[in-house]
Amino acid sequence: MMRSAFLLVLAGCSSLVSDPCESGYALAGGHCIARDEVDAGPGGMPRDAGPLADAGPARDGGAPIDAFVCTADIMSDPDNCGACGTVCASGVCISGACNVAVPGHVIAIGHDYQHHHATMARVLGDAVALGVHPDVAVARWNGTASEDAVAGTTAALAEAMTDIGRPWHAVAMPAMPSATALDLIDVVLVDAQIGDGDAAEAAAAPWASTLSAFLSRGGVVVVLEGSGGVSYRVAHGAGLYDAGAPQDVTDQLAYVVVGTDAIAQQVISPYLAETTSVTMPGLTGAVIQTITGGTIAYHAAHP
Repeated sequence: MMRSAFLLVLAGCSSLVSDPCESGYALAGGHCIARDEVDAGPGGMPRDAGPLADAGPARDGGAPIDAFVCTADIMSDPDNCGACGTVCASGVCISGACNVAVPGHVIAIGHDYQHHHATMARVLGDAVALGVHPDVAVARWNGTASEDAVAGTTAALAEAMTDIGRPWHAVAMPAMPSATALDLIDVVLVDAQIGDGDAAEAAAAPWASTLSAFLSRGGVVVVLEGSGGVSYRVAHGAGLYDAGAPQDVTDQLAYVVVGTDAIAQQVISPYLAETTSVTMPGLTGAVIQTITGGTIAYHAAHP
C-alpha cells in the first residue's frame, strides 16, 4: 500500500536554479519531495500539492516547478535567511536569523577633490568600498558643493574604484528622510559643502535618525571637507561627529598613521595634500594626519 504522507528531503534541493530538485524528486509547496514517497493523485500530481498546480513548466514529464526557487534550507542560507529573499548583510545565517551584525562606518576626509592625485583618490575609494554589497550603491549629497568639487569627486571615485576592481553605481539621494529612504543604498557620500554653516546644519538635522538606522544596518557615510567648507556642520547636524572649522593644509605632507585601517589600504605614505586640503580640529584617532598631528582622514565604526 502506498503511503499517504509526504517525505521532506532537504538534501534533494539546490539553490536558486531553474530546476531546484535532483532527479527522483518533485517540488511540492516549496520543498523537494521524493517521488516514490508521493501518494499520486490524478495525472501524476501529488495530493495536496497546493501551489504546484500553477508552478510552471514540467521537468522530465513530472511535476511542474517554479522558474526560480530559493533553497529549502532557510535556516542557514544567508541569501534566504528565515524566508526566501531575506539577505544577511553579514553573510551569516544561523537558525533562520542573521546573527552577526555588520557595523556601519563614519568617515571624514579632508579633501574636496577639486584637485587630486591617485593616492588621494585611493583614500576615497577605500572608504566607499566599505559598502556591504558587491556592487556598491552610492548616493551623493551634493548640497551646496561647488561644481568643481562635485566633478573632481566623481572622477576620483571612478578612478579609485577601477583601481580597486570594485563594481559600483550611482543612485539618487532621496529628497526626504524616512525609515525606508536609504534601504537600497550602501554609501551616502557628502560632497564638500560650502556657504552658510547654519543652513547646512539645519538641512542635515532631519536626517539624523534615518542615518543612525542606516549605519546600524551596515551603511557607510563619507563626509568630504575642503578649505573654508561647512561639511563639519552637516556632520554635527546629522549626529555623525563633532569637529571644528577646517584648517587649510594645502601642499603639506599627509601621513598614514594607522596602516591597518580599511581606508588606508594601498595608500602611499606620505603623500602630498593638494589644493584646498584641510585638517579637521577636534577629531581624534586619525587614520591620516599631518606631521603636526592634524586629522586629515578619520574613520569610526558605528555600533
